[in-house]
Amino acid sequence: MKRLDWPRRAALALGALLVLWGIADLFGLGGGPIPSVVHAAAGLAVGLSAANRDSLRRTGIAVGLLHLVAFALGVEGTGGAFDAGPVGNSLNLVVGLACVALAVAGAWSQRREAEEKGEDGPGAGGRLSLDDRSAKGSRHARRSLRARRVRPNSPARL
Repeated sequence: MKRLDWPRRAALALGALLVLWGIADLFGLGGGPIPSVVHAAAGLAVGLSAANRDSLRRTGIAVGLLHLVAFALGVEGTGGAFDAGPVGNSLNLVVGLACVALAVAGAWSQRREAEEKGEDGPGAGGRLSLDDRSAKGSRHARRSLRARRVRPNSPARL
């Protein structure tokens, strides 16, 4: 089995904690049946997203924004469905920030690995790197030189 990097291990741990939070809510330690299902589903999504970094990024942002919106609506104090009390609102804030941080860390880790392999980044697809582009000149610059009928190695005529 391939060794997981730290953002994906953290996603597994956070997913397990969210599932436990959902189970605790279901048995009366928190909000009720709807928040418990939401927390358990979010935990499963975050835990399963540890399989690859792209899904970790997308799921981390989605679940993080969901919890941050729940925090904002709960702090508003209208007493509606999103009011989870001070402890629940604090947990929503912490989980929301942690999920967004995991998404950023997953993107950072993916970019670092691509740089180590010498690729341009995720989904490079055989594109030229920035160094290759500057050495060969851009397509636009070559067209411009052809339009002015100037050879690339000769000084430009103004």
